[in-house]
Amino acid sequence: MYALERYSTIWSGVVAVGGSYQQVEGIWSVPQVSGSPHNSDASAWVGLGGDGQDGGCTSSDWLVQAGVDELIDVNGRLSKYAWIYDYYCLDANQSYFINISDVYGWYPNYGDTIDADVSSNFDCAGKPYYYIGDATNGQYFGECEYWPPANGTTAEWIVEKAQPYLANFGNLEFSNDDVTRGGTFYFIGQLPANLLYSKRLYSAPPPSGVSLAYPSPIHDGTYFWIHCSMTPCQST
Repeated sequence: MYALERYSTIWSGVVAVGGSYQQVEGIWSVPQVSGSPHNSDASAWVGLGGDGQDGGCTSSDWLVQAGVDELIDVNGRLSKYAWIYDYYCLDANQSYFINISDVYGWYPNYGDTIDADVSSNFDCAGKPYYYIGDATNGQYFGECEYWPPANGTTAEWIVEKAQPYLANFGNLEFSNDDVTRGGTFYFIGQLPANLLYSKRLYSAPPPSGVSLAYPSPIHDGTYFWIHCSMTPCQST
């Protein structure tokens, strides 16, 4: 199904390559995460221009992304928040970030349906556009930001390990996955197969590392799952 499987020590999911991506969308349910008492998380997001292995996020590029993070701290406390991010690949300290939950006072709960949609130089000329909504509680954020746009080399649907450990998120389904590429709308399964790469998350570069998470094949042309490889699916 995928033209190529790549590994990462940061994230797992599906990457669309080939350039000219202007918009990406995905819908998922907030998983119930668990983990032992140390800093662990599972961050689900969609983005443009993030895959450095395949032409994105290199040099002075920007990664435009929106998602939900679930964090378990060293005392076992769980927090969830929605966010948007314009990540500067050359220097993370110059990036732009908004914690939507803290700023606007809405926090996603386990089982809530999240819809995330970002675009670059498409909905807003020369700027990125971010939408993230919680269909369960009716809260949403949608806004053009005066931040640099992504170059659109890649589009991503990802679960990321932003903390030292990956929280056990079970299985997460990304549905209604779509992109706009060169002005044309596609569901993920309508893209040419040679443009779709899978990303398997390893604890360390193989062969020494173990597999932590991996994407399923694409079903019905519109959705796929990201599965934990281990129980619990957490490791450095």
